[in-house]
Amino acid sequence: MQEDWDVIGQVMLQLVNDYFPVKELKNYMSEFIIFKMKGHFPFGQLVILHYQMLDGQSKDIFQAAAAVELMILSLDIFDDLQDQDNFDLCGCMYQLLTLIEYFQPYSLIYRSSKESLY
Repeated sequence: MQEDWDVIGQVMLQLVNDYFPVKELKNYMSEFIIFKMKGHFPFGQLVILHYQMLDGQSKDIFQAAAAVELMILSLDIFDDLQDQDNFDLCGCMYQLLTLIEYFQPYSLIYRSSKESLY
């Protein structure tokens, strides 16, 4: 089971490395994943368990398990940012909040420019 958690964590890191184009966000997300790797990944483990119960044999299931864990981790991060708690769990939470606040005006400009086209 521990080796499953390690594989899920490594796949999560690889997915972030492959698909996060903004360097700072990639680094922060990687820090969150490394922090979470100290524990375990119960939702990813459930994905693997159900797959194995249905006689699944492919190692590709780790991609699905990692995707589920990334979704859960993202929701946890947004919850912590919104509630402004658990900032002491990972040292990068303040930096992530600052980065989000920095990009927020650009996001609003982008969104309003897209809305004006329709």
